[in-house]
Amino acid sequence: MLGVQPFAKALCDLEGSAFCPYLSTELYAAFDVYVAILNSIRKQNKSLLGREGQSWRLLNSCPSCQYRLKEDEQLDVRMITQMDGNVSLRRVERKEDVLQEKEESGQDLPAASKEPIDRSQYPLALLYIFFTAEKEEQERNGEGIPKGKLANAYNISCKFSKSVQRSPLNVLAQWAKFLPVVGTMHGMREAGITSSQAFYDWLVEEGEYLRNLTRTPPQEALKTEYYLKLEALQTTQGHVAMI
Repeated sequence: MLGVQPFAKALCDLEGSAFCPYLSTELYAAFDVYVAILNSIRKQNKSLLGREGQSWRLLNSCPSCQYRLKEDEQLDVRMITQMDGNVSLRRVERKEDVLQEKEESGQDLPAASKEPIDRSQYPLALLYIFFTAEKEEQERNGEGIPKGKLANAYNISCKFSKSVQRSPLNVLAQWAKFLPVVGTMHGMREAGITSSQAFYDWLVEEGEYLRNLTRTPPQEALKTEYYLKLEALQTTQGHVAMI
């Protein structure tokens, strides 16, 4: 990024005048005024469009899910969200188990590593922010309790849902109709999928089904021919009636 002083020197060079240090100060002040004007205009535009507040972006990130119309059909699941698995409680527990084993075996550990870290607070905090913002908006608009469930995909959803139920967040979760779900890949075992080979078997079955679609089934062909004959008969009867 070009600094203020080099930029001022470049302008002086274009104008064919000598550079003076005070020009950098004036240019810096002018740029500050320009940015202040832009921020003021942007703030006024957001105010006129009703896009003020820290939670506006959070509540309007997905128009297809969060823009509700009167003529929309009521869905059982109104929105599907997903949380990052980098805060997986299982990984944290596994790491703590390894540290405990090293400590019991007499290996030296850094002091900071011996302190337990409860990272479950981070996803709980994210849900609290979203639930609170959504509830405030619903009450402000007079819409009340949401009509559909809020599905949240998380790779440790089973354990995390228990944490939500035991926390003070459970009241807000019930209001939002929080529905914890597990992603497809993480839910393989729960769905009875014991191997990744099942996905290839499904592809083979789908390929055979699509290849069969290139040929019209005999029963469908017979129905189509019968329908065309009926149309021809109706047309002929109309011509005869006009004679």
